[in-house]
Amino acid sequence: MKAVYYEEFGSADILKLGEQPKPEPGPDQVLVKVAATSVNPIDRRLRSGELKDFFQYSWPVIPGWDVAGRSEAVGEDVEDFQVGDDGVGLGFTWSVGPGAYAEYMAIDETAIAKKPANLSWHEAASLPLVNLTAWQSLNESY
Repeated sequence: MKAVYYEEFGSADILKLGEQPKPEPGPDQVLVKVAATSVNPIDRRLRSGELKDFFQYSWPVIPGWDVAGRSEAVGEDVEDFQVGDDGVGLGFTWSVGPGAYAEYMAIDETAIAKKPANLSWHEAASLPLVNLTAWQSLNESY
């Protein structure tokens, strides 16, 4: 599959466009054919190595946590998604590796929801991380 990826820390100049293996969904994952993603400040911070002490990296890294797309396959333990369902999700994990800047992304079923029909792919992909950030600012005290 085509993907944007990087193999070392650095500036945006290290980003490459090329072929990467298509992910296989795990037992509790949905394989999404990516229709849209978004770019967030965390992508730059992860790429630069600024957060390398907080995350594990699986090289090469395909960035992108926000995803909107159609499910193409589901793992054997997936209950709420079927092939052909439209979804929107946040592929955050503490291990940085395969993300949404690609044709396909495997995402945990607990991290994806059905896409509202009244949202475009681009609108849906713009929501996951910013919604989490807003929720955290309203609900978590530090």
